[in-house]
Amino acid sequence: KALSYPSSQFLIARCQQKLIKGGKNDQITRAMKRLNPAEKWDAVAIVNRQEWLAELSLEIWQVGQQ
Repeated sequence: KALSYPSSQFLIARCQQKLIKGGKNDQITRAMKRLNPAEKWDAVAIVNRQEWLAELSLEIWQVGQQ
């Protein structure tokens, strides 16, 4: 699966193992700076990624904020 990440149409998947270069200060570059790539794909990396995605989702959709 990791071999297919670089060719994914989804930025978050393409940056799974390492960040890719973007623009200078555009929206995509700012988003990529928040990604959390994992060079080693093991159980710990999977759990960390799930936690990171959950936190990011809460922030994006403003769940639990008043």
